[in-house]
Amino acid sequence: MARRDLAGMLASQAAALALALLLAGCDSGRASDAGETTTAAQQGEESRSDMGLGGVIVGAGVEWQNPAVEVRMGWMDAKEYCACLGGKDGGWRLPVIGELLDFVEGCPTADPDGNCPEGAGPSGGCYWPSGAEGACGAYWSSSERSDDDEYALIVDFDDASQFGVNRYSSFAQVRCIRSTCVDSSDCEEWQDCEASICTPAEDASEDACKTYDAPVGWWKDPVSGLTWENPPGGIGVEWGDANLYCDGLAFAGGGWRLPTIGELRSLIRGCPATETVGTCNVLEGSCTSAECADESCSGCKVGEGPANGDLWPADMLGQAASYWSATKDQSGDEGAWTVVYYSGKVAIEPTTSANRVRCVR
Repeated sequence: MARRDLAGMLASQAAALALALLLAGCDSGRASDAGETTTAAQQGEESRSDMGLGGVIVGAGVEWQNPAVEVRMGWMDAKEYCACLGGKDGGWRLPVIGELLDFVEGCPTADPDGNCPEGAGPSGGCYWPSGAEGACGAYWSSSERSDDDEYALIVDFDDASQFGVNRYSSFAQVRCIRSTCVDSSDCEEWQDCEASICTPAEDASEDACKTYDAPVGWWKDPVSGLTWENPPGGIGVEWGDANLYCDGLAFAGGGWRLPTIGELRSLIRGCPATETVGTCNVLEGSCTSAECADESCSGCKVGEGPANGDLWPADMLGQAASYWSATKDQSGDEGAWTVVYYSGKVAIEPTTSANRVRCVR
C-alpha cells in the first residue's frame, strides 16, 4: 500500500472517530488536568450529518439511531459513543444482543448456525427494517460471550448471522438504542430479563463520558514530555506499514514517528512490572532480544487498570489493544516489540501481523 494512501486512510479514520465522539456529546470542551491536549479542529472539516443523531426508527418500546454512525469503532469506543449520544442524559446505549437480533427483518434464523443468503435482505440487501440507513455489515452489541468475556457478540446484517469477536482488537459498525418506556409499569415484562431495555444503562452517566472530557487531537504526557497522536490510527497494520504511516503523518506540523518500546512502556499505568522503570528487562539500548522477556513482562490482570480498566492514562482515546513499537527483536527473527494496553503485556509480534499504531513526537 502506498505511503500516502495508508497515511490518509489511518488519519481519516482517526479524525472521523474523534469527530463522531465529539458530535455524540462526549466532549465538554474543558482542558485536561492531566496533560496538555489539543482539539481536532485542525483535522479538517468532515460531513457531520451522519455522525450525530440524525433521526430515529421507532420499535417496540425503543428508538433506534438512524442513520447509524458511519465510523467503525472498537467495542469500548462504541459503548462510550452511545452513552454520550445527545449528551449524558440522552439515554442512548449500545444494544444487547437480543435487541440487535430483534432489529433483523427478513431472516427468521438469525443465529450462528442458521444465517440467510448474503445480500438478499429486504432493505437494499440488508436484513433490517425498511428505512434503516447505514453501512450494511457487522454491528456491535453490548453483550459479551458467556464462555469468554474477551469476546463480544455482533450481528452481521449482510446475512443475519451472529457471532463473537475479540472486543479488544476488533472493529464494527454502531447503531445506538434507547428505551421509550414512560414509567416503570411499562417495563414490568422486562424486569427479570438479562437483556432489559427498560433499566437505564449504567453507561448513560457523566462518569461514562469523562474519558472524552478533554478535546481530542493529540495529547502531551506531563510525565514523559512526549506528545502522542490521540486518537490513534483506526486500523491494525503490519510493522512496516506502521513505520510508513507515522513517518508520513503530516498532522499538526508533522515530525511524527513510531515510538520505541521504552516510549510505549511510558504510557503504561497500573502495572508496575512493565512500566518504564519496572522489572521487565525489555528496553531499547539495553535488551531487545526474545530472551529478555521473562515472567515480569507478561503483564497484569485484565480489566484492573486505572482508565476504565485499561492500563494507560485516562486521556488516551482508542482501543486498548496491542500497539507496535519501532524496536525490533534482535534475536534474528522477523519480529518487533509491542505493548498490550488491556493487560500491560510486553511481547514480540511477527512484523507481518496486524497491530495498532499510535505515533509520537
